Amino acid sequence: MEKWHMKWSLEVVQIMLPDDYVSGIVASEDDWGVAISAGNSVLQLGLESVKELEEGQELLKRIQGWLVALLQQGALNRRERVEGGNVLAALGDPRFRKKAWYLPNEPLLGFVEIPEGSFIMGEFEEQHEVTLPTFYIARYPVTKAQFKVFVKDTGFSPGNPECLQGSDNHPVDWVSWDEALEYSNWLSRKLLHLATNEPKKDSLEERERHFWTGLQDGTLIVTLPSEAEWEKAARGAEGRRYPWGREKPDLERANYGACFAEPALGTTSPVGCFPRGATPEGVHDLAGNVWEYTRTLFGKDPFERKEGWIRSYVPRWWTRSLRGEKWLGPEFAYPYDPKDGRENLEAGPEWDRSVRGGSWTVDARRLRCAFRDALPPTSRHGGDGFRVVVSIIQR
Repeated sequence: MEKWHMKWSLEVVQIMLPDDYVSGIVASEDDWGVAISAGNSVLQLGLESVKELEEGQELLKRIQGWLVALLQQGALNRRERVEGGNVLAALGDPRFRKKAWYLPNEPLLGFVEIPEGSFIMGEFEEQHEVTLPTFYIARYPVTKAQFKVFVKDTGFSPGNPECLQGSDNHPVDWVSWDEALEYSNWLSRKLLHLATNEPKKDSLEERERHFWTGLQDGTLIVTLPSEAEWEKAARGAEGRRYPWGREKPDLERANYGACFAEPALGTTSPVGCFPRGATPEGVHDLAGNVWEYTRTLFGKDPFERKEGWIRSYVPRWWTRSLRGEKWLGPEFAYPYDPKDGRENLEAGPEWDRSVRGGSWTVDARRLRCAFRDALPPTSRHGGDGFRVVVSIIQR
């Protein structure tokens, strides 16, 4: 495209697009829709060509600002937000810092502090009190962009290449528990190096100082959350039924229902585009989108060494019934006891690992904070992902 034509086209888009998004302004549905259209226009013109021009860079920044706000404000309906989030991924999602392995562009790189204290774990007759030290949970599930950096940096070969395909700001899927743990260990090394070698501001808040000092002296590591950590982050000290509270799920709060006749999205969605479903602490996508592996053992897999659809697609709590056996519950039942062997990271592939949160495929019942399911550590599926925590080393 001729340079003059490119400049003329950019000027047309600039006239369409509202001024820079400013927090607190009241935007109309037309404003949000124009922002999505403007992003698509830039992609059609050619992103790299647009970035070569100063006015193109300024326009791109404006569009990105509007699309980030679209997700954060929960504007428009879920399908339009997902479209906006996908456009944002293609343009470059500024919520994430490229030089920090595409972790969120925040002081703690997207880790949210969950203070020490007790909470009620489980539900119904299984409710019991669990006390945990302070830990930090990732605001979002691990994204494809984050996992791609790990693969490129280490030369790691994932078992299913589909985990690297799709929009960068969607949660990574098609990964196994073992691969999730490999990523966690890699990121732990990266954050240790960052905490040790990067100068820190003298004016750090206490939570920031605890985070970086803990990583530096080795008392904190990056790992998968335990079941207890995941559930506390989701339900809080007040015992929420769902991450957002006690209100029943709806399709504007979470991405779920594709296999249960819901008018659902039918795939993963950009992280953070269901802000009504976030916790009060600002942790997103704990209900729906992808199941999230924990490091906690659940029980022995009744179909261990049985390859095929049964291992990846049948929920763990169904399997004994399918074999004609009475369902007696998992081997690692409640009350939760981290010292009874359930936090053993070296257990073999015959032991299922707990998964939490539901996914885009499940019905609303599985979105409860206390709902437990499990998968073999070798399982890979388009509805399975993970998030990480910075937590005290388990002795």
